[in-house]
Amino acid sequence: MTKLFRVNSRRGLWVVALLFLAGAQASQRQVADGKLYNVLSTLIAREVHETFDAVEEVGVQLLSNIGRPIDEPELAALEVRVKGGLTEGLKRRIAALVDVRLAGIERVTPLILAEQVTLY
Repeated sequence: MTKLFRVNSRRGLWVVALLFLAGAQASQRQVADGKLYNVLSTLIAREVHETFDAVEEVGVQLLSNIGRPIDEPELAALEVRVKGGLTEGLKRRIAALVDVRLAGIERVTPLILAEQVTLY
């Protein structure tokens, strides 16, 4: 997984959100995308774990690519440990949940600004 670090200051939260909202240059956008993907990964992992009783553990990795829309990551990988094995039906339902959350990624920025999620 990626190396994690925490942004503690309120100012840092604003900078990250404003970089995304202002459509900043590529290197700054990567930082903003990374923060959004980090938060979204946590939200997806939590939701998958809480929604599907058979899921014991889940890890989510989202990787951005310069030039691609934020809701279309280069990679969306989930590692899922399931009681009794992962069925095709469960795979499809988890993939659908991930697609819905990626399509709604714009909802992450207000959560960050309201300090309702933790940044790493």
